[in-house]
Amino acid sequence: MDTIIKKDIPFKIEFEKFLEKIKLSKDYNDIDTVKKYVKKANEIGKPKAMYREVFINSRGEDYVEVEDQRFESKIMRVNLEDIYKVLIYIVTCGRELEEWASRQDGDMLEDYWLSMLQEAVLEQARDYIKIEINEKYLPGSSSVMNPGSLIDWSISEQKKLFKLLGNPEKEIGVKLTDSSLMLPKKSVSGLIYPTEKDFENCQVCPRENCPNRSAPYQPELLKERYE
Repeated sequence: MDTIIKKDIPFKIEFEKFLEKIKLSKDYNDIDTVKKYVKKANEIGKPKAMYREVFINSRGEDYVEVEDQRFESKIMRVNLEDIYKVLIYIVTCGRELEEWASRQDGDMLEDYWLSMLQEAVLEQARDYIKIEINEKYLPGSSSVMNPGSLIDWSISEQKKLFKLLGNPEKEIGVKLTDSSLMLPKKSVSGLIYPTEKDFENCQVCPRENCPNRSAPYQPELLKERYE
């Protein structure tokens, strides 16, 4: 399967929902600035994504070989025990939004609003791509694993995802820093696989007070299934 490139993914940031996200009241004295930012983000935002179906060649005790790339993770190996096809992806809020946000001359609070706007666009784009992948390639239940979020899948392995996908910088404007962080910052990469067992990275992550936590930590799951 060739890599699928998606540009101008549809999204819409609703003003009132965004206020709830950043915990602001409509009576806030600078509400017009927030409204202006939301309007501009909706006008210029161009979230993008790329994804590809890949096949598993072999497995070891703590690794999975996908085509010519070897991913080091025991949790991944366990989750993909009887699976031979997965989809890998990158989704980004887009350079257009990040570059616009970086040019705004606001204070720290406004910087936070701009960051959260990019996050909101990324979330909608990510959900859109997950739905498309599930409808077209993975009917039924599926789960996701992300390098750097899965406790034993190093963020450095994003380099391997990039190689499998082709040229993300050229196609959707996402590049890796020397420390394997993605630019634009509001980008995410991962692997989607079919499963009847619901799994989220957070279930096996002990990090406390994480703002992105989507499921409670389950140390018993980590011990029973992955150790």
